[in-house]
Amino acid sequence: MTEPFGHPVSLGFRRRRPDRIAGVAGRAGLAVRARVVREPEEGLAESAPRTYLIVRKPAAAGGS
Repeated sequence: MTEPFGHPVSLGFRRRRPDRIAGVAGRAGLAVRARVVREPEEGLAESAPRTYLIVRKPAAAGGS
């Protein structure tokens, strides 16, 4: 994708290891609630699986 909505863009990304990101989230006080791994999709020029993490801030003890 080089011109979404008629505007030129430069797209860049970095792949991160899911376990590393889960560790960073944990150190930030977040809990991993779900992890989904999706295999590369044909026709999208993907060469590696994609992992999605759902994290949340734990409820405060004795919260309302």
